[in-house]
Amino acid sequence: MDILDGNILSYCSVMLIILAFIVRIPVMCRPKRFTYQYSAKTRFEDQDHIYRFDNRLMRNGCYRCYIDRAPFIFGKRFSYYTIEYGYDEEYNKCYILSQRKVHSIEDAKELCAEWSNYNQYVIDSHRYN
Repeated sequence: MDILDGNILSYCSVMLIILAFIVRIPVMCRPKRFTYQYSAKTRFEDQDHIYRFDNRLMRNGCYRCYIDRAPFIFGKRFSYYTIEYGYDEEYNKCYILSQRKVHSIEDAKELCAEWSNYNQYVIDSHRYN
């Protein structure tokens, strides 16, 4: 009976490990890094409105959207007119500040698009001045 109890315990352990692995597969298969380019909505179609983002998976399981490229306005750096961004000294890049947790690629793309459209609205409003 002792031999049978030992086998059941080892089978249960193996099954528990396999189950944990199956549950974690979707998280493990997410890309650690991807780029996304977005053309923001603008009233000035002939002006530059292309944004490019470098999205990275952080240790907490959320994506952070780093700003690789943003349009210049009148030769100024984007830091003079952009909204809601932070600076990461580790990567030496600016990123989008957001209160929401970005757990999927689709959420990251949506955040990048929303930020780009709002930032482009700010740029377009300065073009009139």
